[in-house]
Amino acid sequence: MFQDDPYQAYLSENIPSSNPVGLVTALYEGAIKAVQEARHCLETEEIWGRSKAISKAVDILTELILSLDHEKGGDLSKRLQELYGYMQHRLLTAHANQEDQPMAEVISLLTTMLDGWYKVGERLSQEASEAAAEQTEAAAEMPADTIPTPYGYDFAPAEVGTAAFTF
Repeated sequence: MFQDDPYQAYLSENIPSSNPVGLVTALYEGAIKAVQEARHCLETEEIWGRSKAISKAVDILTELILSLDHEKGGDLSKRLQELYGYMQHRLLTAHANQEDQPMAEVISLLTTMLDGWYKVGERLSQEASEAAAEQTEAAAEMPADTIPTPYGYDFAPAEVGTAAFTF
């Protein structure tokens, strides 16, 4: 299906399995790249290219708005929705008025937020590494004649053959 488009093939293989932080950072990176493209098109007077790039950035911001969980996010998700809406407005204003400054402002906002998401990703990765190290230590301390099972029950090898299961 996507054999002729390597970008779509990459997305179809990698995006569904990505973690939420990875997806958010990918959206931010895509929005920044689209706004940079729009700025380039403004400079080179490519109206169609600028229009496409602005539309892409606005679409990405819409996706970010739609991904907000207002029940869990509370006031923060409401403020993020307002900020994303503000950025969309600035991009559309920049496009309509053929101005670079609003696009530069949006890139600055997105870059600041992306840096924060990178830090979140680093922290989660570090916590996952620490948790894995703790599990490895716990497994090393386990008696060699114990067989762990995924359900939390440990059977000594002699008991495995005598366990009766009923359904």
